[in-house]
Amino acid sequence: MKGFRAKPQIDAGHYRKNLNLITFTNCSYQIRDCLSLAGEEASRVMIIGVGNGVEAAVLRHLGMEVVTMDIDPHLNPEVIASAADLPFKDKSFDVVIASHVLEHLPFACFDGCLREIARIGRHALIYLPFACLVPELRLSIRPLFSKSLRLCIPLFWKDYRFDGFHYWEIGVRKYSLARIRREIEKKFTIREAYHNQDWRYSYNFVLTAIS
Repeated sequence: MKGFRAKPQIDAGHYRKNLNLITFTNCSYQIRDCLSLAGEEASRVMIIGVGNGVEAAVLRHLGMEVVTMDIDPHLNPEVIASAADLPFKDKSFDVVIASHVLEHLPFACFDGCLREIARIGRHALIYLPFACLVPELRLSIRPLFSKSLRLCIPLFWKDYRFDGFHYWEIGVRKYSLARIRREIEKKFTIREAYHNQDWRYSYNFVLTAIS
């Protein structure tokens, strides 16, 4: 998107204050999906958006080479850059992770970000927020069994307004899941797309770049 310059939105202390169960749940999904793409061999991984650093630490512990990138120098990334303009050679990474990052840019930047991620990586994990209502019915008799029924109702009637952090979210008016899938499929083959069952606000895409 010409003329737009991304600026840091979250102060460095935010991640220390928000180390909660959802944070670690999201990290565990990223690690699991990254391992499924990387296979058993050591791989080179790019993480766009430093976050709390948990996934980077775990992936490094598992023998992967990890490069972190962010626009905020206060988060101490290895590379300072925007997701819309990645300063790396083509196919520099086996897996590129962008978890709850791209919604921090106007939707007009989405296509360009996807193009850049597909250019530098063979595979990608792109996790995005899904604005929805989640009615849930749960029946549990522990330790015998636990069953739950969940529905996900997109907020399709809602117009999304920039809240200081997010410019858009899946599920609201003009940003249906079908539209987001169509945009992604221009640059990637979707290997898997699913709701995080432990954090329904997150919709996760596991992708392979189209050569």
